[in-house]
Amino acid sequence: LHYVYDVVICTSDMMNLTLNITTPLLIIGAALPRTATTSIAAALEQLGYKVFHATTKTAAFDQIWNEICDAETQENYDRRQVAFGRFVQQLSDDGFNATLDQPSCYVYEDLMEYYPEAKILQTQRDPASWARSMVEMVYSLDVYVWQPPYNSAWNVTDGPYGYWSKKQLGFRDDEIHPNGLPRNNSDPNNRLEFRSSISLESCKEAYYRYDSKVKQKAPSDKLVSYHPKEGWGPLCENFLPSDTSVNCPEGGKLPHVNSNADGFLLDWRRIGSAKVHLYKIHPLLSEWKWLVDGVVLSMKVRRRFINFILKRFGKQQSKRKKRN
Repeated sequence: LHYVYDVVICTSDMMNLTLNITTPLLIIGAALPRTATTSIAAALEQLGYKVFHATTKTAAFDQIWNEICDAETQENYDRRQVAFGRFVQQLSDDGFNATLDQPSCYVYEDLMEYYPEAKILQTQRDPASWARSMVEMVYSLDVYVWQPPYNSAWNVTDGPYGYWSKKQLGFRDDEIHPNGLPRNNSDPNNRLEFRSSISLESCKEAYYRYDSKVKQKAPSDKLVSYHPKEGWGPLCENFLPSDTSVNCPEGGKLPHVNSNADGFLLDWRRIGSAKVHLYKIHPLLSEWKWLVDGVVLSMKVRRRFINFILKRFGKQQSKRKKRN
């Protein structure tokens, strides 16, 4: 591979693959999902970056990632290399100069080979808190998507991506249930863990493995380890472009989006739950978008009402306890 950085031309004789990169990556995200990546992506965009994120959904990227995951799972590495080259080219064609979250966080080493001058951004979170968030917000989705009308997490809805992404975190096959059902010997009364395809303990161990690997693989002079509590300072210090008129909003609050209490993952879970339960009543009902949207809206209203009651009367109850 050969690199020229004003216009990067990458060629591989072995693959007969030529890439014409006009927008190189400046930031390679080695940040796991559920580590404030959506909020940090919004912050980087305020600094002038265009960020490829888990929420970046296009037919071109979906096809490329299904091919990457399928080729790697089948150990066809020549095919995987060609597909990955297409991903790098697509990033440039669409003007992305930064990546965050999955799936790109699992291939940071590959991206480092293409862009050795890019900075590596790794975000930090308490491992126990991260494991709980993954179990509650990500792996609980598996419980829905193996059921009709989805039918299979790996083959219909998610393609090979669901299995592949778990393998990138080092989960063993005996830790992953192929149909998204719990295989962690959880107590059925433990609603949080029992609804997840991966256990809390397995998640926590995966965090330590991944964190340690990034620190070993990424060059120390390129690695930026960041916690959202640090605010704008480190982001501006490390990533504010020198040739920009954008000012650092230091002192202001970072964007705060896609929390456990709200966000696109919660919407995906609601949609999955609505479709599965409507299908059980009658298969046609799960195909009526207006009905699915109505059920999802009712879930949101119910959650907001409960949160309002807890916030309003919970405070009053705590005040009474203090008086007593």
